[in-house]
Amino acid sequence: MDFLLRCDFCITKLPVKLSKFHQQVLLYWKLIYSHNFTPHSVPIWNNRCILSRRKSLFFDDWVERGILSILHLMDSRGNFLDYDDFVNKFNLKCTKQQHSVVIKAIPQAMVNMVKGMLLCENRIPMMPALFIDDINFIDKKCTNKIIRGVLTSNLFPLSLKRKNLLKDYPEESIVRIRTGYLTLPISPKAKETHFKTLNDIYPCNEFLRQRFNIDKNNCTFCDSYTETLEHLFFSCTYTRVFWEAFQDWISEKDNQSPKLEYKDIKYGVIIQNKKQEMMYNSLIIIAKQFIHRCRFMKNHPLFLVYMN
Repeated sequence: MDFLLRCDFCITKLPVKLSKFHQQVLLYWKLIYSHNFTPHSVPIWNNRCILSRRKSLFFDDWVERGILSILHLMDSRGNFLDYDDFVNKFNLKCTKQQHSVVIKAIPQAMVNMVKGMLLCENRIPMMPALFIDDINFIDKKCTNKIIRGVLTSNLFPLSLKRKNLLKDYPEESIVRIRTGYLTLPISPKAKETHFKTLNDIYPCNEFLRQRFNIDKNNCTFCDSYTETLEHLFFSCTYTRVFWEAFQDWISEKDNQSPKLEYKDIKYGVIIQNKKQEMMYNSLIIIAKQFIHRCRFMKNHPLFLVYMN
């Protein structure tokens, strides 16, 4: 296991069949550990780029002889050792077919990089160290608490905003806001969009930039301002025009309709008349789903299209 964790592996290309549990463990490892690619030191075994019949390679007897890197297969000029020289160098018993399979599996681009490095100076291959946040993974100091902290920071780098509702609503209303939309007569997709906006996890461009270091964060509609959650669903010029038309349409139907603010669009309205509250929130959430669809279709949200 220690050796596998040092390899730049791909789970689906490993030459063994793993249980779902072990696959999940290795997936979590890939989330918290970054492989720094160095052509002369990267292990050739269990390597996602060195494949034979769409599977990575691993020969246990070769590893025991210390054959780990591309450099171990080459001479000082960067040329691959022929079969006889290779066997004599490592006192290894292997077939010509095994030797040929390994040589042919190594991508030519990787071979050229190693050759270029050898022209400048000699290199000594070194296995990657297993460090997470400057702590050795196999050290006792690397506790479950530290591993969990690294996983949490990688998967959820943004701060939690669970108490934002307390700024605008009393505690007795928060339960209605968080659960009331679940009983509305709308599609599950619309409820999903509302859930994401309600909990500040909607994948707007600014959210994706902060979480995944994606460079572009301009608004999909106006392409002029940063696409935050508030801008996309309320402040953008095109979205504001949509909500103004939406407000006028509701006012024509009901003179007592509430004037919509950003918090009403994000969380939903809270009024005494439960039937009217259900109607308003259903229409608002469906409208948010419409804006969401327009964003992915790269169309401006038009109220006439929403009505149709």
